[in-house]
Amino acid sequence: NVYERLLFFVRRQYPEDIILQELIDLDFCLYQKERPRPLLLQEIEASHKKALIENFQAETAEQTSAKVRYLALPIGFDWQVFEQEQRVVPAANQLLLLYDGVESCKIYV
Repeated sequence: NVYERLLFFVRRQYPEDIILQELIDLDFCLYQKERPRPLLLQEIEASHKKALIENFQAETAEQTSAKVRYLALPIGFDWQVFEQEQRVVPAANQLLLLYDGVESCKIYV
């Protein structure tokens, strides 16, 4: 797996750069159509994940099919700043990734 090799290289050459390692793992997760097992990041607790899912459903009022799978990951930077301004601002954050098995995953912060 290319991502595993890249992550191995980065962990060996830049062990202190946790955010780079998280970005590699997120890139791997973001381009999957079905819920993957993250390479590095550990999913957040079930109760926190459930709260994120409930917030997502309440805020979007989006009907999700029964086939949707969720992955909730902690990250060490502000995802919205990264996405909008292409820069990394350290901050404790959580992402909820939605997988429907058809399209690439969707992100909810």
